[in-house]
Amino acid sequence: MQSHEITLVQEWHQALNTGNLEKLVALVSTDVQMGGPRGTVKGADEMLAWVARAHMTLTPQRYFQRKHVVGVEALGQWYDPETNLAKGQQLVVTVFTIEDQRITQIARYDNRWEAFKVFGLQDEDEVHP
Repeated sequence: MQSHEITLVQEWHQALNTGNLEKLVALVSTDVQMGGPRGTVKGADEMLAWVARAHMTLTPQRYFQRKHVVGVEALGQWYDPETNLAKGQQLVVTVFTIEDQRITQIARYDNRWEAFKVFGLQDEDEVHP
C-alpha cells in the first residue's frame, strides 16, 4: 500500500506539471520552506513565484521515503517562457518534508548523494509506488 506522503508528493508533481496553482497551494503549509541552488524562501506565495519563474516540469523517476521525508529523483525540463520550447534538462533530486498532511519543506539538490546526506535517506529507502 502506498503511503500518504508518497501520494501527496505525486499530487504536488502533477499540479506543478499541469500548472494547477490552486492545487499546489492546497498541498503545502502556508509557511512552506523552499530551498535550492539560489537560496531559501518561505511561504506559499514564494512557492508560486518560484513556479512562475522556473518554467519547468519535474518527471519523477525514483522515490525514496523515510518516515515523513520523501526524496524524488526526477527529470527536470526547463522551457523558454516566450516560446515554450524546451531549453534544458537535468536529473535533480527534490526532498519533501511532510507534517500534518501538508508539505512543509521542499529542497532541491543536483544529486541524490547530497540530498541523502542532509536528510538521512539511503538507497535502501527506495519505494515503488
